[in-house]
Amino acid sequence: MKSDVNPALLQGNWPVRCVWGGSGARYAAHAATTPLLAVVVDVCSFTTCVSMATDRGALVYPYRWHDAGAGHLAQRTGAVLAGHRGPRSVGDPPGELSLSPASILAADPFKALVLPSPNGSTISAVLAETGAEVVAGCLRNARAVGEYAAEHLARGGEVLVVPAGERWPDGTMRVANEDFWGAGAILCGLPAEARSPEAESAVDAYRAVKRSLAGRLKTVSSGLELLAKGYGDDLNLIGQLNASNGVPKLRDGAFQPTRQPRQLT
Repeated sequence: MKSDVNPALLQGNWPVRCVWGGSGARYAAHAATTPLLAVVVDVCSFTTCVSMATDRGALVYPYRWHDAGAGHLAQRTGAVLAGHRGPRSVGDPPGELSLSPASILAADPFKALVLPSPNGSTISAVLAETGAEVVAGCLRNARAVGEYAAEHLARGGEVLVVPAGERWPDGTMRVANEDFWGAGAILCGLPAEARSPEAESAVDAYRAVKRSLAGRLKTVSSGLELLAKGYGDDLNLIGQLNASNGVPKLRDGAFQPTRQPRQLT
């Protein structure tokens, strides 16, 4: 893809970069000159759900919209189609599988899931189309994904971390602090000298809230939205920092369960 984007905006002087949203991710991915590892970070809640589902051994098929095509994909692959995450009352059971991490945790065993999402799922598809290796990162697998990315960097590759953001009613991207924190938590695992200034800003943002992360998640816009809809239990799961050593990789249209060996400390 020929790009008319000013090269200065693509952070090309650094092998580790951080770019917001789908448009930025596409431009930055096409500008890569060595094998690219792209990390999608959609903390509330796509990549958190992917992490939890693949930790249970399931495949997760990302899909851009909750439409008839999602149902057809579920039929073709034998997967469960995630439902909508609608409002619920405090104390209600998690309900059917959806973009609610609590529903992933509580569900009966399942082998595959079609998970529609206008943010993380869409960005994953955009990045896969560029030929990049795509993995799902969040707070709960930040250390494992950071270690995996560091290995890719050591082999001479480039790393792009993409905080997904949320959407305003008109479809434009809304910056989401929790995604920036998740990106920073992952980027901490990469050498400081390799990180672009934008990546370094994400690291700084994460370090500023690390000790109060659980509480901060309940005060940012996305957290308040989930609380208002009755999903406080989701926030507790979303904030489980480094609870998983899984690194979900997008292969053949689905995120696959893989594990990163624990590093000795």
